[in-house]
Amino acid sequence: MKRYKNIMLLKTFSKIYGLASLRVGYGIANSEIIEKMNRIRGPFNVSAPGQLAAAAALKDTAFVEKTYEENRKALEYLYNAFDGIGLNYIPSQSNFVMVEPGMDCRVVFIELMKRGYIVRPCAPFGLDSYIRLSTGTSGQMEGFVKALKEVIKK
Repeated sequence: MKRYKNIMLLKTFSKIYGLASLRVGYGIANSEIIEKMNRIRGPFNVSAPGQLAAAAALKDTAFVEKTYEENRKALEYLYNAFDGIGLNYIPSQSNFVMVEPGMDCRVVFIELMKRGYIVRPCAPFGLDSYIRLSTGTSGQMEGFVKALKEVIKK
């Protein structure tokens, strides 16, 4: 950030800290960028409870480590399942993965919704055949793979 004055690092407390519903995050940038952002920032920042939860979450390293490990296991499970089915996917360093189920992503989106699974179609990004899937519990991942196989066979 010292070398490039136009870079901003953004972080959320959503998945790994377990605070998604609080919409807590932060940004680190050159002071000029922060000053310009403050000019257009809304009048209300994160709530006081949200700030307290974020401060406490930063100290809870055991939770972060557990969440990280569970996410790693979920991704590994999905990669193995996709390999077994013969699907292309984009390996991830995050809590989601993009997979190409071999058909229009909008159709897959609708069919998975009918089965209780919410994914994001990637057509708005020019990837008409990809969906984006967030990781979850082992049970959720197993159910998703079963549902995806049903959709693909249909």
